[in-house]
Amino acid sequence: MRSIAGILLALCFASCGHKEHSEKRIFKYNEHSGISSLDPIYARNLANIWAVSQIYEGLTRLDSDGKVVPALALSWSCDSLAQRWTFVLRKQVYWHPHPLLKPRAAFCAEDAKASLERAAQHPFTQWLLSDLDSIWVPDSHRLSLAFSGPKPQLPALLSMPTLSVLPKPILGDKQLRSKPSGTGPFRLVAWHEQEKMVLRRFEDYWMQEKGKQLPYLDGLSISFVKDLQTAKLDFLLGRLHMLQGAEPALQESLRQEIEKGADFKEINGIYLNIEYIGFRLGSNHPVCQKPLLRKALAAALNKEELIREVRAGLGEPANRGFCPPVLSSGGIPEEKVYPDSIAFWVKEAGFENPSQVPEFVLHTDPAYAAFTTAIVGQWRAAGFQVRSEVMDRSSLKAAVAQGHLDCFRASWIADYPDPLNVLSLFDADLKAPNGPNYTQFAHPEVQELLHNAARLAPGPGRQVLVRQIEGLLREEMPVIPMYYDVSQRFVGSNVTGMEPNPMNHLDLRKVRLLEP
Repeated sequence: MRSIAGILLALCFASCGHKEHSEKRIFKYNEHSGISSLDPIYARNLANIWAVSQIYEGLTRLDSDGKVVPALALSWSCDSLAQRWTFVLRKQVYWHPHPLLKPRAAFCAEDAKASLERAAQHPFTQWLLSDLDSIWVPDSHRLSLAFSGPKPQLPALLSMPTLSVLPKPILGDKQLRSKPSGTGPFRLVAWHEQEKMVLRRFEDYWMQEKGKQLPYLDGLSISFVKDLQTAKLDFLLGRLHMLQGAEPALQESLRQEIEKGADFKEINGIYLNIEYIGFRLGSNHPVCQKPLLRKALAAALNKEELIREVRAGLGEPANRGFCPPVLSSGGIPEEKVYPDSIAFWVKEAGFENPSQVPEFVLHTDPAYAAFTTAIVGQWRAAGFQVRSEVMDRSSLKAAVAQGHLDCFRASWIADYPDPLNVLSLFDADLKAPNGPNYTQFAHPEVQELLHNAARLAPGPGRQVLVRQIEGLLREEMPVIPMYYDVSQRFVGSNVTGMEPNPMNHLDLRKVRLLEP
């Protein structure tokens, strides 16, 4: 029987007139958490997002600075209220080969219409397009949308991988998760779950750079090694071109290797991800019922020490609101935390001291066990009765979404660079499981401010409303923001053209592998 490795090599590299495997420009990285689906609708974590983004594209995309630029749409326009939009679509764009498509099937407006209609009806994405009234096709390369209210953020929203465009004929395919067809720079060749995924350069890809067709790479190989130490060894031995998502201790060891002259480099950048501790406000537990107790818990945390000791200094203490400062234009004043105020807040909440507050549990997943253990240690040192409990990632996400946990560690990666996308976690209309409001937070004034801000285009007026929302969140404290994240990748010295971006997306179109 042929080995799986042999099958993969045959699938990926065997073709008439191609060079030998050893000369191929195949970019290799490991995804320790695995990939669960290649259907864009399920691109809800970085592992899926990175894979989906190689295969699919949206009408717009974000560049390395987080700005909205054309993708499958060449241009767009809207009326004065930003309710009616028209997109002019790119011509001579082709779909990857697929059994349900004709050879060299071309992208058209009907594909975009069907894809967005599907997203508007799917429970994972319907909240993004909940105010979509109608969508129609004036001609084969124009798409029009009408919304019940202003939608000034639509071009940014359409850059989300989960709103990528698919060919209309495959939308009903039950094997869509594993048999994709997109317009992106790479197409799927083989996927052996739990082991490896292989993608090949799409020869009909539309994008060029200075007259040269992209991508420069011949293919992409993604392994699924769960053990990070094994992945680190593969990287050090040159079997991987990139290592990311490593534990802080491992990251620090790699930094030390660079200082010793190792043949790889570190690429860091701003990452629009906020890590936080959430509380289920519908619970009867005092820490969920009383904002004053949550203020006491926040005052008991030394975020700087947590980041320094547990995360090897990666990240910025989240003391300037819930939104990463780059989204709020730095307009949120820094919150000063005074440990001496713990006793005051606890007494104001009706307890003599922290030890009288009933015990509660902070839930987390294995990747953040060390961080939450340190948080629990600081709370215990302040006198609170608390313990941590580790759950597997999928069980934790399900329990949080279903409202089964009183206290949990969570994160929010911005879908696109807009403060309202981050603040949607506090929209009463989006309470889980119908949206990302996992704390069940509902505040009339916050709700009104969110709705008013959504009607405004980005600018000073909108930022004023964002600052007001952040101020109310500090008072009610449905969450304790912990840190603003940074993206970190270690790549071989022969890798060029890779740039960080605020969404931490993996853009390989212009990446090259230099000869050793």
